[in-house]
Amino acid sequence: MKEEALLPDVSECIGKFKLTFKNVSDSEIEALFADTTIKFHKKGEYIYNEGARIKGCYFLFSGIVKIFQTGVAGKDQIIRFGKEGDIFGFRSVIRNEAACTSVETISDCTLCYIPNTSLMHIITHSPNFAYEMMQIACEELGLIGAAAILLLYALLILRGY
Repeated sequence: MKEEALLPDVSECIGKFKLTFKNVSDSEIEALFADTTIKFHKKGEYIYNEGARIKGCYFLFSGIVKIFQTGVAGKDQIIRFGKEGDIFGFRSVIRNEAACTSVETISDCTLCYIPNTSLMHIITHSPNFAYEMMQIACEELGLIGAAAILLLYALLILRGY
């Protein structure tokens, strides 16, 4: 029988989070993680599905996840892969809307779940955190835009243009 991975404690999650959010104070990060839940997920598990109402975001302590949308004919359209140190699910929390993506574990993963109240509090009270989240959102938007352009070029080539 395979043993489950030992879960990190909150201080280990905070330490890794600081590597991503370098300009946020220790006290702000500690407040963000005050109500965090840490869970282990096996490869192939879904964290949440497109259309679900999620009540928090996720910090990927370890592992790899696939973030995708269901496209034409029910085929997965990969948005990006999340890696250790990434945060995801925040868009739905900030906009208070259903998840626009699904997330599946590609490897065994440890996730730190951050409730929406904690996330919204730090966004509204920490300009440094809000700025770094904006940087992440802009980077994701750029990746999605580049993928859309590549898809468009592929369609044009297939049609002989």
